[in-house]
Amino acid sequence: MEMAATNQFRENSAKWLLFLTIIHTVPVVWLTPVAGGTAPTVALLAFGIASLFTFDAEGIGLGLYALLPAVIYTLIAWVLAWFMSHILQRTHARTRLLVLTLLVVLPFAAVYFPIYVAGGHNSSAKASVVDLFGAYINSTTGLLYWVTLHTVVLILLTTQYLAEDSKTFKHIQRGFKPSLRVLCVTLLVISISKNYATVLCRPLAEFGNTRAQICVAEHSPGQAAQWYERAAMQGNPEAIAWLVNNTHNQGRQLTWLHKGAAAGHPDLQYQLAKHLQRWGKANTQTEVSRWLQAAAAAGHGAAQFELADVMRTQIMQSQSNALLPEYKVLLEQAAQNGSRLAKFRLAEHHTRGSMGYAIDMPKAEAFYQGLSSTEEVSAQERALRITVDTYVTRLKQLENWQLALESNDQQAVTELAKLYLQSPLPGPGVRERGIQLLEQLAEHNAAARSELIFMLRTGTDGADKDLPAAKRWLLKAAN
Repeated sequence: MEMAATNQFRENSAKWLLFLTIIHTVPVVWLTPVAGGTAPTVALLAFGIASLFTFDAEGIGLGLYALLPAVIYTLIAWVLAWFMSHILQRTHARTRLLVLTLLVVLPFAAVYFPIYVAGGHNSSAKASVVDLFGAYINSTTGLLYWVTLHTVVLILLTTQYLAEDSKTFKHIQRGFKPSLRVLCVTLLVISISKNYATVLCRPLAEFGNTRAQICVAEHSPGQAAQWYERAAMQGNPEAIAWLVNNTHNQGRQLTWLHKGAAAGHPDLQYQLAKHLQRWGKANTQTEVSRWLQAAAAAGHGAAQFELADVMRTQIMQSQSNALLPEYKVLLEQAAQNGSRLAKFRLAEHHTRGSMGYAIDMPKAEAFYQGLSSTEEVSAQERALRITVDTYVTRLKQLENWQLALESNDQQAVTELAKLYLQSPLPGPGVRERGIQLLEQLAEHNAAARSELIFMLRTGTDGADKDLPAAKRWLLKAAN
């Protein structure tokens, strides 16, 4: 009973060994009017099955032309493998081993010489082992498949040489069927995962799923525009953005931007506003404002900063505090929603104590530190010639000022005091802080005292006119 099971196992091993060899190494003729040459059966199977997921007439037609003969050749290979293994099992052991070894080694050896011909349009191309590995080296899956194939073939051939009572033979015999199942499932999973754009995305894309259409577009450079356009027609923002960035015709760009903006996508609303600002006519300002407002209402940081910046200009021109609360809310929302320029502006306000903000050096440092921690800058920053070095320089400036205050450096303290005094629409206590710094210097420095007296007496350089304070400092100077 045990001997019968062993013989059956050897026959099954030989059958799989011959089958894998035949479909991977023995070429089949690909008879079509436009293609010549040969290819291994497994290549035609792979190409034919993949074509079923293309869903276009040319792909399916060409794929079926490969798949149908490949299926026939696979069946023939299986019958041959079964027949030869069955016959060899009845021959003498040495004869069986010699024939099996030759039937495996010779076809694989032939593949490694430049006689392996691959089909092409009215042509043929020779490939050697160097060419094969050169093609596989950039494909992890292909290389893994090739190595696994040779490993499996080697194990199957080894089983024919092992004695029935050896531990290795018994282990292989026991694990043969489970390993075969695991190998098939693993190969199937890897094939699907590596070709998910064709196997999974393509069918869903044909049925109108926009995510699947983008998936196919990303993996099909030649058909990318077609699939992005199909997704864009359904209002997908990613597809519309791609078409806008890859369309040179301004009219077409504007058409797609209007479609995306009308569908309620904030980023496209903002892009439309910027497009109209740059290319629109003089009467488009109302439309620009409308799209900026819509994007800002949806939480788009760059749009919120644009509106805040417009409001800042109005505040500066009117010198009124009426819009300050709204400005601060909008600017802080823009910073929270990722606008780097908004964070930069907040850092500036906390440094100078401007636009209703109190002086807060630690908070300003935190903003600059966050901005200088990445090499990426936005297009807006580049347009304003703001780079990462700008943030690093400002951060270093704050550190220097802090050291100057601790060491009572006259020049740096005077510079900082004037920065506070000249701050536009300063926050609470900012100008008072500027006067306080100047007074600290004036206690021990005649030049600083004279400058402070002049500022208080005339109300210049940001200081309020304060004659009693000027008189007090004059008396100190006289004493």
